[in-house]
Amino acid sequence: MRRVSKNLKPIRSDFFGTCPEVNVSAVVGMNGDGKSTIVELIMRLVNNCAIAYELAAKAESLRRVEGVKAELFYMIDHVVYRMAEENGQNEPRVWKIADLSDQSRDEWQLGPAEPVDIGVEMDKFFFTFVSNYSHYAYNIYDFHHEWEIRGDEEDDNEKCWLHYIFHKNDGYLAPITLHPYRDKGNIDINKEKSLSKQRLLSLFLNADNPNQNAQSFRRVNGKDAETLVLKEQKESKLHTKVITDYFRNSRQKVVFNTVLNQISNVDRDGEFDDKEYERLIDTVLPYFWEESLDEVINQDEGFRSFAEQMIVWLERNQNKVFSSSSDIRQVLRRLNELNAKYSHLNLGVHGRYGTKYGFLVKLNAAQLGRLDTVYRIMKFHGIDPAIAYKNFEELTLEDKCRHYIVYKTWSILITYPLYTKRLENDKPQKGSVREYGHSLEECMQMIMDDKQSHITRKLRQVFNFMEEGLEQGGLYERMGERRKKNNGLLVKLDALKEHYNGGIVKSDQLPPAIYEWDMEFTKEGDIHSCIEFDSFSSGEKQMLNSLGAIIYHLQNLENSSLVQYANVNIILEEIELYYHPECQRGYVNRLLELIAGLKLKNIQNVNIIFVTHSPFILSDVPKNNVLFLKGGHSVTDIQENTFGANIHTILQNAFFLNGVTIGDFARNKINQLFGKLHNDEITEEVYQEILLVSEPFIKSQLLKMYNERYPHHQMKEMEARIAMLEKSIGKDDNDKN
Repeated sequence: MRRVSKNLKPIRSDFFGTCPEVNVSAVVGMNGDGKSTIVELIMRLVNNCAIAYELAAKAESLRRVEGVKAELFYMIDHVVYRMAEENGQNEPRVWKIADLSDQSRDEWQLGPAEPVDIGVEMDKFFFTFVSNYSHYAYNIYDFHHEWEIRGDEEDDNEKCWLHYIFHKNDGYLAPITLHPYRDKGNIDINKEKSLSKQRLLSLFLNADNPNQNAQSFRRVNGKDAETLVLKEQKESKLHTKVITDYFRNSRQKVVFNTVLNQISNVDRDGEFDDKEYERLIDTVLPYFWEESLDEVINQDEGFRSFAEQMIVWLERNQNKVFSSSSDIRQVLRRLNELNAKYSHLNLGVHGRYGTKYGFLVKLNAAQLGRLDTVYRIMKFHGIDPAIAYKNFEELTLEDKCRHYIVYKTWSILITYPLYTKRLENDKPQKGSVREYGHSLEECMQMIMDDKQSHITRKLRQVFNFMEEGLEQGGLYERMGERRKKNNGLLVKLDALKEHYNGGIVKSDQLPPAIYEWDMEFTKEGDIHSCIEFDSFSSGEKQMLNSLGAIIYHLQNLENSSLVQYANVNIILEEIELYYHPECQRGYVNRLLELIAGLKLKNIQNVNIIFVTHSPFILSDVPKNNVLFLKGGHSVTDIQENTFGANIHTILQNAFFLNGVTIGDFARNKINQLFGKLHNDEITEEVYQEILLVSEPFIKSQLLKMYNERYPHHQMKEMEARIAMLEKSIGKDDNDKN
């Protein structure tokens, strides 16, 4: 392995930044030259590698792409690795192939390939973040030939491997994510907008006051982020998502099939079966019904009252949450029917069940299991279960915080593999009322012990908010002012930062999710103006969305409690979309400043690859960090350097433009002007079109030709005028005669 040139040394590792070390490179070429193909190949290879080394949360978290034959070389801390999937090989592997630590040399020997288990040695691999906001990119229907149809897919998304690498809540276990999320190829821009606002608040809070630093991230094209606008949520997610939605969706669900089937066996074909009845009374009812119900309703003195009050609240406030034929009601009804039909049966046994469980008849077993889960979460957090059956308008600020704690705990438990796998392994036996076994409490303790990852961040936010004190309406009510319209609460960013002693405002200290929030801006130099974020141009929003997403994911990777990546690879495709040239010109610098401001410790290396058509982006990247593509092949004979180069030179050379760097329409018009002048078509319209031409040399040549031909044109016009007058005079003489 040798250097391309002995005179061309690699740029210093601290050229783009230290802590972490950042490298910036670019891939350029014309449309169709293969830029996207390279990125997609990297994605396929990393995806398959993650499956091969079992890096994903579970086997079905990713889908393998068949037919991949490729190799990728990457270098970490001067060590070169090779990741490849080759002919006859069903999965890719990673090898260490060379150590380039001695940078004084120009050649290095390739040693024997050493297999690397990246599942264990994560510092020898990398996390890949790919961002592409083009509407035409990463549509699953464009990858139809790579679909894998297993028969259990709920929709087309689940047939395509791309769907599984869009950012999702796996705690970053899979080493690749694609941004933004697309549903069947479509970006939900409203959801992206909401997520972007959450990410941006942290960046704005930790940026300098724009009046003290004109380059502050808070200043966006002369608009300064000044005020946080808070509005209280209008509903409880504990009520809606955890309880009501589940009750509606599961009201026809039957858990006690075993019991109901056994009752049917007793009276099959209208004939009483003593043996089946004995089995019903001695085995099925005690173990598959009574024991299952008692485990829930007798867990402590408070649950029965909680369940009764929840039933009353749901009846009073919600529609279509109960079934008239719940499985609990069916068991009691059919036992009574047996009593009525066969008088010799032990009515006391049957009656006891009615007395004991009659209050539950509106519920089915699945709904009772959900109440059990809610109750156990509330008891774990020391929350009075009575607030669950308060109407939302009756909730105090503390109640709303506690409602959110229960909701978010439940959401984490059902979302993240760290917990879902543990709960699944301890799942109660079939026919049990309970949703979760004793591992539920263990998982909740794990959640409380997680003090840094993004998974529990929103819980930490609400805990911190409560610790600030809820008197006088809480922290934001005390430090903000109430707006009359929309009942919004205005909190100055500078005041909030000052509250935290002017230091870094941690993400844990952001407003809790009991609030909806937005940002307001002022016009630079006019503190009384008010500009809403929604009024920003598409380019301004896109710049903030893009930067916010990158920083958000870096922060999450830095603080992940599930996996630790020391190396991050960021691929930004068509980053110039929506951007004015001025935004393009400052993008690289702004991104590098934001990364430096994170003060990352766990992430050691960040590699950024721009796949771009922008000469402004390319002018920030040294030529030896640029892959030039033409016709699907790399081009190595580019003479001009790109770093700090004039954009016109970059356009002409680095982007392989044919001829002059002007539009084809303008070029054709200019050629027509030269033709008209050559044919002595000298008119006022020609002259006016010449004045439209901006390029100085071309314009001067056109004017020179025009002026050279104008006297000749004037003579020809004069001769034509004389001829016309003579003809007219001759006609007048004839008329007189």
